[in-house]
Amino acid sequence: MSLAAQKYAQALLDAAVEDDCCDVVYEQYQAFANEMKTDEQLYQLMSENIVSLQEKKALLERLVQEGLHPYLKNYLTVMLEKERQHEIIPAFEVYEQLYMQYKGILTATAVTAVAMSEKVKNKLLKELEKKYHQQIVLRNEVDTEIIGGMVLYVAGSMIDASIRTKLSHYKKLLKEYKLS
Repeated sequence: MSLAAQKYAQALLDAAVEDDCCDVVYEQYQAFANEMKTDEQLYQLMSENIVSLQEKKALLERLVQEGLHPYLKNYLTVMLEKERQHEIIPAFEVYEQLYMQYKGILTATAVTAVAMSEKVKNKLLKELEKKYHQQIVLRNEVDTEIIGGMVLYVAGSMIDASIRTKLSHYKKLLKEYKLS
């Protein structure tokens, strides 16, 4: 994460908190960043220098007419003017962390070999909230290389209960046994 992304995100959060609109700004920034990640055309429009700054500003103006918060519009405009458009998504990731911290929400990531069902995800979420006594946002990432089980990242900790790690441990034990 660049220092610029951190500074931009902090400035946006400070302004949004001061004006009591951080929830709206968060939701809209999240939607915009997700759209940029999934819509190749929007991503190119915002990040490529082929499209003029004026055309990008015109797009933001149209989004304001559709309900984009003025703080977010001004924030994105400054990023475009300073040629920091490549920082829009990384700055959102910083903004999200700052927002969650401000709201007292922990984020947890469960890495599994296959996507978790809603039932399993909800059960894990309830257990985590019970353990940490805080609201938690749980994300599920799929990594087939862990073979099975789960690697859980929460509150700065990692709990590795993956099959890959267990197999690696047994492999190491077997090697030590052979050497003895």
